[in-house]
Amino acid sequence: MKLLIVEDQNELRSLLKKRLNEAGYII
Repeated sequence: MKLLIVEDQNELRSLLKKRLNEAGYII
């Protein structure tokens, strides 16, 4: 269960980074 939660968090983070990068921000 914990592994799934961690993977979900990593996916959310990567999605957020993608959207920010598309918006022109650098992380």
